Amino acid sequence: MSEIIYRHIEAMLFHTCNYRCAYCGFVTGGTVGYAADLEPYRDLAYIDGILKFFRTHSSRTEKWKVLFSGGEPFLTPNLPYLAQGLIEDGHKLRYNTNLSVPIEKNPEWLAANPPSGVDLIMASLHPESLEKRELIYERIKCLKSLGYRVVARVVAHPLLIDEIETIDKEVSQLGVGFNVIPMFSPNYPKAYTDDQKTRIKKSTRTFAHLIQLEGGLDTAGRICHAGSKLFALALGKTGGGNLYRCVSCHDTALMGNIFRDETIAFRDRPTSCCHKSKHCTCSFHFESGAVVGAEDDVKYEALGNGGAAPVTDSEFDLFVQKGGLRFKHADEAPQGTFVGEKMLIYTPDSALRELLGPDTIEVFRADEKSALHKYKEGVNLDIHDGNVIVTCLGPNGGGVFFSFQAKHRERMVVQFEGFVHRGNASLAVYLGSDPQFWHLIPKFKGRKVVTESFIPKEGTDVVIYLYSDEPVIFEFQFLSILQKNEK
Repeated sequence: MSEIIYRHIEAMLFHTCNYRCAYCGFVTGGTVGYAADLEPYRDLAYIDGILKFFRTHSSRTEKWKVLFSGGEPFLTPNLPYLAQGLIEDGHKLRYNTNLSVPIEKNPEWLAANPPSGVDLIMASLHPESLEKRELIYERIKCLKSLGYRVVARVVAHPLLIDEIETIDKEVSQLGVGFNVIPMFSPNYPKAYTDDQKTRIKKSTRTFAHLIQLEGGLDTAGRICHAGSKLFALALGKTGGGNLYRCVSCHDTALMGNIFRDETIAFRDRPTSCCHKSKHCTCSFHFESGAVVGAEDDVKYEALGNGGAAPVTDSEFDLFVQKGGLRFKHADEAPQGTFVGEKMLIYTPDSALRELLGPDTIEVFRADEKSALHKYKEGVNLDIHDGNVIVTCLGPNGGGVFFSFQAKHRERMVVQFEGFVHRGNASLAVYLGSDPQFWHLIPKFKGRKVVTESFIPKEGTDVVIYLYSDEPVIFEFQFLSILQKNEK
């Protein structure tokens, strides 16, 4: 019988998650609470469309290893139906999960996911997991006893580095692999001290995460199997079924849409890196053996089998020399904002303290019709019990915007409290005509929310939009701009 050859694909199911890790860009970017991203999976026809793609692009000797990522993949509606369809077709699955969902007690999931069809369960021990680590450890032990390969890992947040050695020992006693992920943010991993890097290395068991610790791989002049043996698939309402050469090249390497395109042409050989800055920081690319000269699939397999030892300096030096590897830090790499460098769990009050300090002042407030301008035609504004209600039922949606002139060059944030009754709205901040960031706001279900910060120049017009490109109804109690109080 011919040996099966596997292609690798990272399936980004959605951004939605039940955790609020401050170093996660989905949390600080506001998309982590986008529950509508899960809705397509409630329709089995949608899942059948996913299965059709994999059946079309496989054969008796060519199968897929599918990495389910997110967000938290175990929140996926009808996940057993999707998993069973893939495994029955001969593909293998990997789950990147916070392991907060008790899958070991779910007979439907267990039946659909036999250990022979699950390549790996990668359990990330995030801050909320570590608060209940005994429960998570019992879950890991149970899954291992059922025959699943499990690896635990932790993000090397500066506030967690003192705990890494202890967590390593605890996980090793469970008989499963353990690894450490460097944190990516505007300042990290470059900001790690030499002592911090040494402590991180003591628990790092793959070359991939050491590449990340060095800032990432300089891929100029290097070839990669992205588009031939490695792919990224964006699913959920946000992703829409777009297929890319890799997860880092969503803006440069779209290959087609699995629901709309009858044929999608795969590449037949490795080609040059598709990232605009020629910079690779994704460990999955190295673990899958996609980047030529930086293949880390052997270490990855040993990690999954629980037999990988920490990588020594001499071992890594030899790996670097053999592959002719070069490293660099790049502005495009950060996946979170700098507030996540200072705290572990993101809440509005804690974020506000980290961003502006304990004493703030309100420099602008939009809670009256007179301060708001309609964005697009057919927008209706109403005030009821002090709340501003915005209704935009035209096919192209709409919303409101307001603006004010910054008097001082000081750090600011937007604070919002309100509801989205229909559809999904976004909040966008512009300094003059330059966009700063945007947040999806379905998570603002009556809760106070603080955005990431921005620093306008003195005299700059700050423009805030609340809008949707689809029909939407939302209301807010207040929307204000806060600034550090410099007395």
